[in-house]
Amino acid sequence: MLSSAVLRLAFVLWGVWCVSSGFATQFLPVPIEELARTADVVLRGEVVSRSCERDPRGRLTTRIELAVSEVWKGAPTTHFTVVQAGGTLGEQRQTVIGQAEYRIGEEVVAFLALNRSGEGVTLGLAHGKFSLVRSRNSGELLAQSAFLGHVAPAPEMSLSISAAPRTASRASLGSPLTVERLKEIVARTAP
Repeated sequence: MLSSAVLRLAFVLWGVWCVSSGFATQFLPVPIEELARTADVVLRGEVVSRSCERDPRGRLTTRIELAVSEVWKGAPTTHFTVVQAGGTLGEQRQTVIGQAEYRIGEEVVAFLALNRSGEGVTLGLAHGKFSLVRSRNSGELLAQSAFLGHVAPAPEMSLSISAAPRTASRASLGSPLTVERLKEIVARTAP
């Protein structure tokens, strides 16, 4: 029988390996088509405000208000609220690892599920939020994802989750993802 000191050492070494390999925080991109099919709402808009409040059970909740410029899926609207677990209220902070970060003034495309109150919840944590940025080279408006960067997956590349984690270089992912191309993918895929 192994001594408790040997078991503790083995557990510590396993923990160091997990942390150093990124085991606990590895994500594979969710395909845009899957986001579009699953979303109740897909919209383009600007983040106009963020506020944090405590819900009746004492948890922190952040409310993000969007001025909507286009609705790609869902009911037409000019204003939409996205809610997230966690936030900062005074000196208290609650964080959800992998959650989308919305910044005031940022233009975004958001893939959202609706909660019971009709508010949006970003699909797949940060997977469901694309920041819109201007290309320095071409001036085109690009959609940037925390997981895909500035590029769209090449049609032949599978991004589904497999038993063995895979990574792809930006070069193998395909061409720059313009807002128009993202909109076309959503229109082609969303019911």
